Amino acid sequence: MKNKSITISYNTILTLVFANLFLILITIAAIIYDWSFFQIYAVAGFVFLFTAWLIVFSDMVKHRVHNKVFWVSSMFIMPIIAILFYLYSREKLIRLGQRSEI
Repeated sequence: MKNKSITISYNTILTLVFANLFLILITIAAIIYDWSFFQIYAVAGFVFLFTAWLIVFSDMVKHRVHNKVFWVSSMFIMPIIAILFYLYSREKLIRLGQRSEI
């Protein structure tokens, strides 16, 4: 059996991140207005965040990324912002990682 890697598009990851941001804002509004079912939005937001985090983390592990320790640690400290910045500069980071390999 061949080793098949799963590829997920850039737009899918961005959709997960922005859906997470939207659900976090709804959760904050639900807490402020004392809705009794705000936990549903919070759990859905964390599921989207965790899914996007795993996809980006597996991409970092699979490719040789420049400054990988910085990116992994920043994903623990500020996950949403780190994912967005990583996706924005991904191609450049992979190029720099391949160049430093030589």
